[in-house]
Amino acid sequence: MPLGVGYSEPVALTLAVDDWARTVRKWSGLLNVKPAVTDFTNDKRKRARFASRSFVTMDLIEAGLDVFAGDTELTLLVPDVAGRAAALKTLGLSVEADRATGDARLAARHASGIDILFTAKRPEPVAQAMMPLPYVLDISVNDIAAIAPVWDAIMGIEGTYTSIETDSARQFAMRHYVTAGEMHAIGLMQIASGIFVKRDSLGSSHVHVLKTHGEGTLCIGFLYKTDLDAHIANIPADIRDLLIFEEPRSYQMGRNNMSHADQTGGVSVILAQHFEGWGGDPREARADK
Repeated sequence: MPLGVGYSEPVALTLAVDDWARTVRKWSGLLNVKPAVTDFTNDKRKRARFASRSFVTMDLIEAGLDVFAGDTELTLLVPDVAGRAAALKTLGLSVEADRATGDARLAARHASGIDILFTAKRPEPVAQAMMPLPYVLDISVNDIAAIAPVWDAIMGIEGTYTSIETDSARQFAMRHYVTAGEMHAIGLMQIASGIFVKRDSLGSSHVHVLKTHGEGTLCIGFLYKTDLDAHIANIPADIRDLLIFEEPRSYQMGRNNMSHADQTGGVSVILAQHFEGWGGDPREARADK
């Protein structure tokens, strides 16, 4: 497989969410940041646009009719769009090229429910104080081994099977891809059949995503480099109740708390703080170490 065609920097993310107005309020409350822009998409769906230090823009748009909660478009800035398309075509996948812009698109049905847009042009930023760092985007899949070659080609590098200790509930098999820019990684998440999944775990959101959407975005993790407990204490009480743990739980890299996907528009919101000295490279948490 022709890998090694360069890095991938996630520069834009669009998520379709249920109950748009309430969901935007919930995300804003959990992150303590308001959208920079509230407007409409080209197809007249309501949109809340946030700015961040990894995604140039992160949009929450209104689900409905042919757009379902959890539908996702991920824009990757890559140095060689044609090379990335060629890598995917060797796997027998069709990639739609836009001759006018030079962009290329891989349909969600080929990429675990995620529409992938490859571009060589960074999106225009919006002026706003930055939200906490979106450091990881995790995707619920049925079979990591089966889809790994596609994601290796999408990302231009081979993924890393991540230690189960990086999941506070010790339920997931995981494969993560290092990204360029400030975001740390994009991950594929699978729970083997027969594993008991507790309600107060990310695994419960994984089950919800697969049941209601099929493969697709499971969660976005937001990193707090100061005091996670102080941030949570300042969340409005009614929104703080969305967090499924009474207090953050420890895992290999740090501590986190999270919403359940069915309460935040179809995608789980994770609030995390890493231990001092953890640099964020998932290769340092390999399953074979």
